[in-house]
Order: sequence, then C-alpha cells, then structure tokens
Amino acid sequence: MLRKILFAISLVVLAACATTMDDADDYSIAAYEYYQNGNYSKAIEAYTKALEIQENILGRDDIKNAVIYNNMGLAYAFMGEYEKALEFSTKALDIQEKILGKENAEVATSYNNMGLIYHYMANYPKALEFNKKSIDILEKISGINDPTIGTSYSNVGLIYAKMGEHSKALEFYNKALNVQERMLGEDHPETAITYNNIGLTYTYLGDYQKALDFFKRTLKIYEKNLDKNHPNIALCYNNIGFVYRNMADYSMALEFYKKALEIQEHILGKNHPDVANSYNNIGLVYNYLGNYPKALEFCTKALDIQEKVLGKDHPNTAISYNNLGIIYNNMNDNTKALEFYIKALDIQEKVLGKNHPDIATAYNNIGLIYEEMGDHQKALENTMKALKIRENILEENHPENIISYNNLGLIYNHMGDNKNALKFYTKALKAQEKKLGDNHPLTASIYNNIAAIYDEMNDKVSALKYHTKALDIRKQILEKDHIDIANSYSDIGFVYDYMGDYLKAYDYFKKSYQIFKLNRDRNFKVLTNEQKHIFQKANERFLSNVLDSGYSYQQISDDKKALIEEIYEIFINDKGILSDDENATTNMKDIKISDLTNQLESNDLFIDIGYYGKNYYIFSIDKSGEIKFAKINIENSNMINKIIANKTNSKTALEKLHDIVISKAIGEKIYKFDSIVLSPDGELKLLPFEKIMSSEKHPIKSKQLRYVPSAREFILKNKF
Repeated sequence: MLRKILFAISLVVLAACATTMDDADDYSIAAYEYYQNGNYSKAIEAYTKALEIQENILGRDDIKNAVIYNNMGLAYAFMGEYEKALEFSTKALDIQEKILGKENAEVATSYNNMGLIYHYMANYPKALEFNKKSIDILEKISGINDPTIGTSYSNVGLIYAKMGEHSKALEFYNKALNVQERMLGEDHPETAITYNNIGLTYTYLGDYQKALDFFKRTLKIYEKNLDKNHPNIALCYNNIGFVYRNMADYSMALEFYKKALEIQEHILGKNHPDVANSYNNIGLVYNYLGNYPKALEFCTKALDIQEKVLGKDHPNTAISYNNLGIIYNNMNDNTKALEFYIKALDIQEKVLGKNHPDIATAYNNIGLIYEEMGDHQKALENTMKALKIRENILEENHPENIISYNNLGLIYNHMGDNKNALKFYTKALKAQEKKLGDNHPLTASIYNNIAAIYDEMNDKVSALKYHTKALDIRKQILEKDHIDIANSYSDIGFVYDYMGDYLKAYDYFKKSYQIFKLNRDRNFKVLTNEQKHIFQKANERFLSNVLDSGYSYQQISDDKKALIEEIYEIFINDKGILSDDENATTNMKDIKISDLTNQLESNDLFIDIGYYGKNYYIFSIDKSGEIKFAKINIENSNMINKIIANKTNSKTALEKLHDIVISKAIGEKIYKFDSIVLSPDGELKLLPFEKIMSSEKHPIKSKQLRYVPSAREFILKNKF
C-alpha cells in the first residue's frame, strides 16, 4: 500500500527582495503551487527559471539560491530521480556550509533532506548518517528543547522501521514524543505526525488495536487543528483503512479509504498522485474481496493518473503495475500477471538501480507467478535473486528476508523436496521469532507452512502441533472474527478429518464457517449485489467443509437427528442469502427450520439441493421436521453435470440420473408425498426434475411440482 510519510522538509517560498527580483519571486510561488499539487516536473521548470534570475542578480553562492536548490532536490526525489535530487541537495548544502558554517539550523535541514533522499533510495545507512548529522547540529545549537529535533528523531524512527528494526523505531518515536509533547503540547500537528508513525509501526508489528489507537489519536488532533478537508486528515483516514484491511474488516477499510479519496479529490483535484494512491488502496480491498473487475477499475485509474502526472518511469507507476499484477494473479491469469510484474521490474531497475528492496519484491512476485505456472526452476531463480538483493542491503533477520526464506520453502515443497522446504521454513521461523517475536501474524503463517510439510509427510501429529501453534497466535493477536482464524480452524479440521476424528473435524469446520459468516454479513453492508455474488462464490469452501465433515460425522453420531438439523440450518442460512435480482436487498436475518416447516403442508416434501466445490448435497424435509441428508460423491456429481451439459435425454442417461439423485440420495420417501417443493442448484437447475423423478414404478403424473430458489425465499413468499 502506498502511504504518504511526513518529514520535516525545507520548502520555502522566497519573499520579494527588490523590483528586479519580482519575476524570480513569481516563478518561486508558481513552483510551490505546482509542488503542492504533485506536478513536480512543472515545479522544477518554474524553480529553474527563478534560479536563473537569482544567479544573474545575486551570484551563484547566495543563500537564497540554496533554498531553491533544496526545493528542486526534493521535487526530483518525489519524481524518483534520486541522483538529480542528491546533486541539487548537495549544491544547497555546499552554499549553506560556506556562508552559514556547519552548525546552523538550515544546514541541519539540508542534512535532513538528504537523509530523506537516501531513505527513498533504500540506502538506509546513509539515510541514518545524514539524519543523525542533522540531530547533532540541532542538539548543539538548541538543545533537546527545540521542537525541530522531535521531527528529526521521528525521521530516524522511520528509517529504522524501514530496516525492520521496529523496537529501535519506537525508541526514536518516543524520543520525538518526549520533545513534542513537552514543547508543543499533545494536541499539536507535529505531535500528531509522530503518533501517526507509531501507528504504522504497530501495524507492521501486527498489533492492530494499538495501531488504531494511535491513528485515532492522530485524527483527533488533526480534526481539532485543521480544516475538515485537509490532506493530513485524508492521510489519517488512509492509514486507518490500512489497519482495517490487515484486520480483514474490508467494509471498514473501504469506508475510510473512500473518506480519504473524497477529501483528496475535493482539495487536490482528480489528477493528483495522492488520489492515485487512494485508488490503489481501494482497488486492493476489492481484490481481497474477490471483486476483481472493481479492483482492476480502481488500480487502472491509479495507473492513468501516475503515468499522466509522474510519468511512465516513476517508482509509484511501477507500484501500480505491481498491483495490477497481483489482481491478474488472483484471477488466475498468470500471463497477464507476469506481464505487469515485468513492467514494474523494468521501471524499478531503470530508476532505482539493481539493489533496491522494491526490485527484490518484483523478483519475488515474478518467482511466485512462475511457481504457480509450474516452472519451479524459474521460480527458484527469481526468488533467489530477490533474496540476494535483500541479504545485500538488509540485515539477515529483516522481515523481507523472512518472506524470501518462506517463499523458497514453498517452492521446494512444490518440487517435492521436503528436506529443503523444512530447512527454509525453519530459517524463516527462527528469523521471524528473533525479529518480530512469537506472536506475529507472519509467525503464524510460517507455522502453517511447516504444518503443511508434515501433512504431506503423513506426520499428522506434527501437522496438528504446528497448525495449533498458528491458531494460538492468531487468537491471541487478531480480532476473534478475523478470517485468518477461520483459515486456521479449517486447517485443523482437515487434519482431524484425515485422522478419522469426524467429530473434531466437524467442530473446527463449523467454527471456521461461523467466522466466515460474520465477515460475510459485515462486508455485505458495503457491496453491491454483483459484488456479493463474487465474494460468496470465492468463499464457498467454508460451507462445503461443514457439509463434507458433517456428512461423515452423521454416519457415526449418536444423535444423528440433532446433528442433521444443525447442518441443515447452517445450509438454509447460506443458500439463498443472495437473490439473482440485482436490485433486491439482501435479507441477512437468520431463519430456522421451524420457519420452513410452518409453511409446509402435510402432503409437501421440500427437497433442497446445494452444489459446492465438486459435490451435490441433498436435503429432504417434510412438515414433521424429519430431515434426510445425502452427499453425492465427486464421480457421480461429475456424471450428473456431464449428462445435463451434453443434453443427453436418452432413457439410459435419465435412468442413471434417477438412480443417483432419487434412489440413492432422496429415497422412496419422495413418492409418499403428493406435492414436491424443489430448490435445485448447479446443473440440476437446468433440467426439469420430472424427467428424473418419473419411473415405470412411480409415474410423475399425480405429483404437484413447484420450484423455488431457496428455503429462504419460500419462507418469505409464503409468510407475507
């Protein structure tokens, strides 16, 4: 996600000093306006004209020229032209040291700005060197009672955060807070910037509640001191949205991202880089929701702005290409994904050089695409390139190195090399525990990956041990309804299912489904009907796991009746939650089996069919509440689909369907009722049911057959 980082920078508009300087002043003011609007190339153009006038009048070494050199350096930095940025910032520093001496506040600001440029270049040791020079000067001339030192401490904290040194980052943020709260007060905008940075650090540490607390504190200060449409308030909304996205609360994430976008479009116009950032953020949320058309729409809007305003070779443009690659990857269009990842890499190598973290990320993503395409050798080659860059510029236990170790474990796993897979997963785990501790979301993910290896090795006891460790971490640090907890419950459910403990398998799959349902209901509040269908389809595995494990468990359950009632109640509250009518509102209220039986007549049999994954599931229920639950295996489910898809109406084909669906799944009970209410699903929706119901022994003529979309709609139509 793109986030705007606030630094203390020297952007000064020169005041008019003489009649002959009026044109220079006008160009400087225009340049400042261009800069504020994100049009950095225009800003540089105007600054260059101002500089030419000033150098002609004042000479090359005047202090006013240093101000423009500094501003141009920052503009080049935000354009991604870092060598140019360093060139102009160095010119500014040379003039300032020559005229003002080395221990001057303006010299300190120039050091700070050069630290910022090195930060963007990912040369973190150099960035630290220059920021610490700035702090040394300020401490000498002002002591620790200068608010500017607070900003410098905060900048050092940001660098440590980028280096993955989050405890160091927090140390410097707290130094900054100590100065700012004492000198400026708790409600000052500069103090708010440090609260914001602390919030970002807690986000990376996976402590989302603390992150939210700090971002909300930041927002409160901004709302008190700034106009309601100030860009900093939009920044804060974006950061809060980022936390909610990590918490998998996508409805809240969208709400805050859209608030940010509304302010930015109002204040900055529709073609500002910050607007593009918000489009990217919204696009990525739709990606996580499985709404890929919407995700593409927003990320493409971001790319259009960036190409227009920043140019095709800007690092931010590369990030949009990368995001589009992620979306196409999730759409299983690996060719398109690879195309966009390579575009991103081409820009980044041109602008950032060969040893930048963003280039490592690009190689990493390309490696994952090749892995999905089954080209393990190319996957290994690109992932190793990513690791080599990261180990070159980052410390051994940096979070990005951990990601590389983890991905190498994944590739070796898919190659069937479990020994090397475990080696890299274990390396990732050790680094992760050392760097971010035992209770971090990534630690849980690595435990899960190790569990998967043991699972493949048929060591189910070890698999269960590591899946349980992952679950324990997630329950401790995430909200109780986070989707990752649901995934952990599912993982454990699969192990118990394999071990033949169907009671425990069913229990874990049921817990998993309940969390999914909470997330679904929450996200449905902000999605269109079309988007809801996409989300539901993408997550149907949660229900199919309950149905599969429940079917296995019912074979051995002592209380089969209560179990089937529980399974069917889960089923009817999932099927039909969405209407095919785009304009229909979603009825989220849970229904009960008694709501259905109350609407049935004594001669009605309700047949409810679901198709999830690759299986058909069939429930039949009458007025008494007696339910039969059957699962049609994959082989027979495939046969049903094949016969219907091929429009095979031969006697043999229909007899086969009758045998699978009627004789084996529903049973003789179907012929004891005069009225059949049918809710079909899958390919069975395309075939008139009377064709497979009728047989020589049981002709269909005397039966009344009604079709309904779902039990939910049957209840609603009959009840009202």
